[in-house]
Amino acid sequence: MIALDGAHCALHPTATASGTCDRCGAFVCYGCETLFEGKRYCPACAKKMVQPLVRGSNQAYAAVVLGVMGLHCMFPLGVIGLVLAFIEDGAINRGEAPEAGRGLVKAAKVCGYICAVLTGMSAVILAGVIFSASR
Repeated sequence: MIALDGAHCALHPTATASGTCDRCGAFVCYGCETLFEGKRYCPACAKKMVQPLVRGSNQAYAAVVLGVMGLHCMFPLGVIGLVLAFIEDGAINRGEAPEAGRGLVKAAKVCGYICAVLTGMSAVILAGVIFSASR
């Protein structure tokens, strides 16, 4: 627990802090804190955590779309979706992308891993066909 003695709000330097944001740790006052599901958020984190709960980012959706397209015999697209999913996962963890995209990221990763395996298998099979045709 962070000591609040003498701490001031990060947005209102003259206001005494009522606590810290449960997401980023910034000091918040009673005037700017948002309480949601038993946790305290600063305005910036509240905007990222509470408001966008209904929709993930465009990058999260793009990762899923590429992953699903990859499963339809376009395996390299699924691998690109996997890369996008990891980038988006990092953005969510840093608080730069909506938390609502986490499920989309998981789905994109599953599709992407399957596509990565299928891409590797396809490469091995293709190499075998080329090698056997050259004999």
